[in-house]
Amino acid sequence: MKHNTNRSMKRALGTALAACCMAVTAIDPAALLTAEAAYSTGTYTVSGQSANIRQTPGEEVVGYASGGASFNVTAIDGSWGYSSSIPATSGKNLTGWVYLGNCTMAGTAPAPAAASYSVGSKVEVTNTDKVNFRTGAGTNHLLIGTIPQGTVLEVSEVSGGWIRVAYNGQNGWISTDYCKNYSGTVSDTTGSNKVAAVGDKVEITNTDAVNFRSGAGTGYSKLGTIPRGTVLKVEEVSGSWFRVTYNGKNGWFSSGYCKKYVENIVENPTTNKVASVGDKVEIANADAVNFRTGAGTSYAKLGTIPRGTVVTVEEISGNWFRVNYNGKDGWFSSGYCKKYVESNVEPSTPSTPADGTKIKVTAAVAVYLRTGAGASYNLIGSVPGGAILTVIESKDGWYRVNYDGKTGWITSRYTEKYTETTPSTPSTPSTPVTPSQPTAIAAGDTVKITAAVAVNLRTGASTSFQSIGTIPRDAVVTVKEVSGGWCRTEYKGKSGWFVSQYCVKQTQNTPVVPDVPAVDEPEQEVSTSYKAGDSVKTICKVYLRSGTSKDFEAIDVIAKAAVLKVEEVSGEWIRVSWNGKTGWMCSLYCVKNTVDQSETVTVSGKLTVNAAVSVNLRKEPNTSCAVIGYIKGGTVLEYTDKSNGWYKVIYNGKTGWISGTYAKLI
Repeated sequence: MKHNTNRSMKRALGTALAACCMAVTAIDPAALLTAEAAYSTGTYTVSGQSANIRQTPGEEVVGYASGGASFNVTAIDGSWGYSSSIPATSGKNLTGWVYLGNCTMAGTAPAPAAASYSVGSKVEVTNTDKVNFRTGAGTNHLLIGTIPQGTVLEVSEVSGGWIRVAYNGQNGWISTDYCKNYSGTVSDTTGSNKVAAVGDKVEITNTDAVNFRSGAGTGYSKLGTIPRGTVLKVEEVSGSWFRVTYNGKNGWFSSGYCKKYVENIVENPTTNKVASVGDKVEIANADAVNFRTGAGTSYAKLGTIPRGTVVTVEEISGNWFRVNYNGKDGWFSSGYCKKYVESNVEPSTPSTPADGTKIKVTAAVAVYLRTGAGASYNLIGSVPGGAILTVIESKDGWYRVNYDGKTGWITSRYTEKYTETTPSTPSTPSTPVTPSQPTAIAAGDTVKITAAVAVNLRTGASTSFQSIGTIPRDAVVTVKEVSGGWCRTEYKGKSGWFVSQYCVKQTQNTPVVPDVPAVDEPEQEVSTSYKAGDSVKTICKVYLRSGTSKDFEAIDVIAKAAVLKVEEVSGEWIRVSWNGKTGWMCSLYCVKNTVDQSETVTVSGKLTVNAAVSVNLRKEPNTSCAVIGYIKGGTVLEYTDKSNGWYKVIYNGKTGWISGTYAKLI
């Protein structure tokens, strides 16, 4: 107490000496203290939300006086009052100094500055392009810098026409002549928020990006921005501000730009329903899945894993899998994958061809081309069935080949050694027989799609280009341009490329039947007079469409001799259900079914599995039943029964059903 009084006396004496350079007169120190003081001892009340309690005037803060709290001031030092019992926000009574500009004395009106601005309130810089930011409350103090117009700051202290604020990590003073009370909406003026608590996850919303700052207020410097959709964990809360870690940095953002994040929790948070550690999974349900540094959306992205990639699960955390991809360890959500099941058929092991040997792809549709010799490597394209390739290298049942300008690996399971047929030379000189070659396709030709179901239409002449749609089997299109093994055409208003492997040139002798893939002559007079409830039988394969014309999308192919029930009639179109799908077919390609449905009709014959890799063997003839096995594409089987487009077969000692969509009758 004596030390503080002596310091105040020294300041007063210095002021008096500076003002009187001529004569030296005896000065009463007590009189100087009284003259300097704008306040007197007595009872004061905190007029703002709170006031700083300092160890000495203007020095270290030891606590905060509660708004509305009253205390007895027993000593004055300038604008500071000393009390031995100040009610603090902590619930205790503290000893220290309080700036009396934030208080009112009992029986007096509040100080003018405190009436306009109070500690904890926010102000906005106005009336100037920038305001000077000083070390003390007056123009005689050093200039720290300037604060631009529009900046919103929080008042930490008031002294006459000056307020103390924090800006860019520094504390200083600005004149109240160049600011106004900020009327912006604050999420919660009580010093808390209504969004989340420490430990909760929040998601950035309501803006494309939110400012990420070094402290809890707009007066702090920007570390950067956090984009919409980012999920973060709240580490600390200060008023309406959250402290989080983003991109390796700790900082703050306003809670007004986020919402509480609720993850989709699996039934058992510690497990998942997809796979276990050691299982292989295949990316599905998305063109690509995010690959992250940790098990959650708040972790940084390492990249993406494309659809069809097969990886091995190394660790599980909730509904996240840790895998190794492209030499990196990371995590992705199990919601974007399915368990990868290798075909349980033991294929015959082909003799390993020497480098330079030619092989033929035997897959029904295509085989994947990968970056390495294994199913876990990245996909870089596909090689269509029937393609002839030269082996560059052999390794563990995989062949390295070059196709369509790309060098990669394919599994040997879907290949066979290719032997070129040399025509025999007759004994008499004559022209040797030339093996038949497919008709070359050129720009302007009309072609018919021959793919099992449909062929991809892509933005460029390679499998690496994006698919923009499909062209269904038996669609007839005109070739606009040819590049290598690709044709450019226009289909349904889209211009794109498809593999010429899946089309044949239309000749004048080739009848064009756009909606029927391989029409047979009807066995009886075709009737177009149907009503709901009739039983009909298809006379050929026919499209199941989403509407009552050929302009509607083909959603499936109904097998020949399928027995269907008419659900609705619209002109020449009838609505039926097939393979779990309901749609429309042209009634010109079916006949009334005259077989008594009360009798059991047993059909039999042979079929080839028409699938790229394998087809599911199911317990009953529908997709909702359990899968009891897998049958490799190209396998020839005998079927013993047929029901709604499904065929009953026996395979590896198991009796089940396969979809007619993946069966080709022999």
